[in-house]
Amino acid sequence: MIKKLLTLKVYGFFYIPFIFLHCTENPIGGNLAHLPQNFIDTTLYNISGYPYWIDPNLGSTDRLYFGSKNGLNAKINLIEMPNSGFWSQYLDSSVTLDSLLFRVYSDDSLLSESMADIQLYFSPDSHFNESNSTYRDFDNFTLDGWQSLGPGALIAEKDSSGLFIQTEISWDLMHLRNALADTLDTSLVRSFAIMLESDESTFIELFSREATTGAKDPKIEIFYSQPNSSDSSIIDNLSTTIYANKDITVMDYGDIPIDTSDTGVSLGFGQRMILSINFSLPKGALIKNANLILAQDSSLAIPGYNLILDPLIEALDTSSIKFINDPFVTMGYPWTMGGTIENSSVIIGMKYYLQNVNMDNTENIGLKLLPASLNNPFEKASFLFNSDTNKPRLEIIYVIS
Repeated sequence: MIKKLLTLKVYGFFYIPFIFLHCTENPIGGNLAHLPQNFIDTTLYNISGYPYWIDPNLGSTDRLYFGSKNGLNAKINLIEMPNSGFWSQYLDSSVTLDSLLFRVYSDDSLLSESMADIQLYFSPDSHFNESNSTYRDFDNFTLDGWQSLGPGALIAEKDSSGLFIQTEISWDLMHLRNALADTLDTSLVRSFAIMLESDESTFIELFSREATTGAKDPKIEIFYSQPNSSDSSIIDNLSTTIYANKDITVMDYGDIPIDTSDTGVSLGFGQRMILSINFSLPKGALIKNANLILAQDSSLAIPGYNLILDPLIEALDTSSIKFINDPFVTMGYPWTMGGTIENSSVIIGMKYYLQNVNMDNTENIGLKLLPASLNNPFEKASFLFNSDTNKPRLEIIYVIS
């Protein structure tokens, strides 16, 4: 029996898109020039954190992934093309369709046909939800009933100097032109599945629709010619590009144990953390600088890993650590803070948040630490909380009159 991917269940968690804030040191209003230079530099260590897990969603990442690591396995990516007026337009008898190509891109210069057997499949009636889907929605998912379109053609594109630009993988869809433009099917969807059928251990990353503004998105390019409306001549070399409106990596998790002693975050594992930071400053103190510093084991450090820190709106009375949806509601923009791991630690500017807490404009209920969507889902960023030398710390410089 053909197993179709049904419309996803409502319980999938909603992933809030991440706007990475480089300017975390928000200015506090007021001129400090009239105050005496009474600066106080203090470091606080009363910081605790505990991890929790949600069903992960990989529909907002900027890459589509193939590979296996740390118990995670990705072999299938789903891509959906939107409705477009041109699907029916190119069936006009006056239009000559020259080529119809499905294209995806990678920045990996080492891809070759000997390394990757990447196959494309098509289905006109298999739905998926990019925002809410989790691995549970793909339990026992197969490509039975999908039409095989064969392996893709790989081309390493180079500039005029011979320098690598990108790898393009393309498929000829000319034999699908009637199926893609079936005007009689009112429930038609245009879902494609890309599958890595070899057992290669090498990771492969393709650009997702979130990665760029269109140049490297998954797309269908249509090349055609048609008569000139003003005379009897034929206009050649016309083209239309239809970009994907959904894409997602389907992850197979297998049997992955939860380690409650691992104080870290991971996109692919759905692991996040709640931080509790106790601090007390004199009322009226004006914060000049405030940095939260979290350290990693140098042997396990992940340089370039991006993190989000978002204050909680309310406390949650629960001892659970595993959830389908994320129950911890946060304040979001403009309270969101961010940082990137460098030299085995991450520094997150907290001046704006701490100043408002000290002014009683908001409560210090706790903060959620989570990975940004552009991180590799196979990676896990763990932080030291019980180290004698690298404890989490909050460094604050403030002014009192």
